[in-house]
Amino acid sequence: MIHDTVIIRGNVDIGENVTIEPYAVITGPCRIGDDVYIGAHAMIGGSPQHRGSYPSGLDAPVRHAGIVIGRGACLREYVTVHHGIVDETRVGTDALVMAYSHISHDSQVGDRVTLSTGSTLGGFTIIDQDATFGQGAITHPWCIVGESAMIGLNASVIKDVMPFCKVAGSPARVLGSNTHRDPRLPREYDELSLNADVWDRWNEALQLRLDMKHAFRVVA
Repeated sequence: MIHDTVIIRGNVDIGENVTIEPYAVITGPCRIGDDVYIGAHAMIGGSPQHRGSYPSGLDAPVRHAGIVIGRGACLREYVTVHHGIVDETRVGTDALVMAYSHISHDSQVGDRVTLSTGSTLGGFTIIDQDATFGQGAITHPWCIVGESAMIGLNASVIKDVMPFCKVAGSPARVLGSNTHRDPRLPREYDELSLNADVWDRWNEALQLRLDMKHAFRVVA
C-alpha cells in the first residue's frame, strides 16, 4: 500500500507488498525490496550532505549513486537515507531503523541490523549483520561496526568496533563481549573466541572501506 500523499521522483523500483505511509518522499535511483515498510514523513533519497555535492553549493555536481533497501526492512517515521556519492547507500534485509534515525551517504547497513530511535551514521559507515545501536548512538564517518556488535545508547563511535564487541560512552569504550548475541562468549572481550567466518566478514568490510576511500579520492 502506497499512500496517495507519497512523493516518488526519478527511477524508483518498488517490490511487492510494500507499505509507504503518508508524506514519505522517495527519490531515485532507488530499489526497494519486497515486504518493506516505510513510515510517515520518511525521506529516502536525499542528496548527500557533503560540501562539494549539490546542494552544497548549488553549482556543485549532483551525486546520486543510489539507494538499496533490502527485503523486509522497516524504516519508521522521519527516517532519512541519503544517496551515495561513490556507491549505493544500502539498508539490509530485515533491518529495523527506528524513528528519526539518519543514514548518511554511502553507508552500508547489514542484514538484521537494529538502529534504535535517533541513531545517526556518518558518511561511509559500514555496519555488519546483526549489530544493534541503542537510542541516540552516532558514528564518525568511515567507521566499521562489526557483526553482532552492541552500541550503547548515546554512544559516540569514533573508531572501529570489533565483531561481537559491546561498547558505550562518549567516546565509546569497550565494555566486554556481546553475550546477548552469543552467551558462550567470555564476558571480557577476546578476539580469539571468535571463529574464522567472523574475521572473513571483518576483512571484507576493511576491503570495502579501502575501495570506497579510493573511489572517493577520485571524485572529491
